[in-house]
Amino acid sequence: MVGPMLADASAMLLTLGVLALAAGAAGFGWLMYKCPSPWPVTLYWAATCLYCKAVFRVRRIGPSPVPASGPVVVVANHTSAIDPLLLVACIPQRVPAFLVAQEFSDPPIFGRVVKAVDCIPVRRDGQDSTATRAALRFLKSGRLLGIFIEGRIARPGEVLEAKDGAVMLALHSQALVVPAHISGTRWVPGVLAAFFLPQNARVRFGEPIDLRAWAGPHPDKETVARVSERLLERIRELGQQGKVRK
Repeated sequence: MVGPMLADASAMLLTLGVLALAAGAAGFGWLMYKCPSPWPVTLYWAATCLYCKAVFRVRRIGPSPVPASGPVVVVANHTSAIDPLLLVACIPQRVPAFLVAQEFSDPPIFGRVVKAVDCIPVRRDGQDSTATRAALRFLKSGRLLGIFIEGRIARPGEVLEAKDGAVMLALHSQALVVPAHISGTRWVPGVLAAFFLPQNARVRFGEPIDLRAWAGPHPDKETVARVSERLLERIRELGQQGKVRK
């Protein structure tokens, strides 16, 4: 009796395993089909979606207002090293590129991934005119760029000021701005640890903002700073909106 029972159990486990693999392959294939980008970018997008849902349990609260085409800057708060992946996983059909610290574009393997998905290396001193020109060309070609308005990851309880880069790029490229708020992540020291720490991440997008009313040949610093602060306030309002609805 024991032998047949073990055989039946093994056959059942094998069948379940095959079904799980088939379901995973079907889901991955569906994601690949859904994204119209070139296949290396689509592969990155599909793998990122599955990874974020499995490890970070990411969920988008509400719809994604990111237009299907045209220059767009998605501007978000910065809570963790995984934030770029969370935005990628929550924006359907388009894959955002990001401004990435120069040191992350240098390692052989990770650097190749960064370049494959069109991320733009930038120096941390904030004086990288080459990166700024590259970002403007990127947006003027009708692409989607993600920027974290606080400039770096905020530590627990830390309140950072808005950086001007996102608004400057949007004004000079006439790109639409979509605010986004990320929550549910857990802060850890170091970058690598965040990629293996289970999370309960949430992303909420706000309505697109057209900044062309403030655009001009030479937007003054005071206007840019004021619009940047208002944009950061809007992002934080999205976070409070999520708390109220809970």
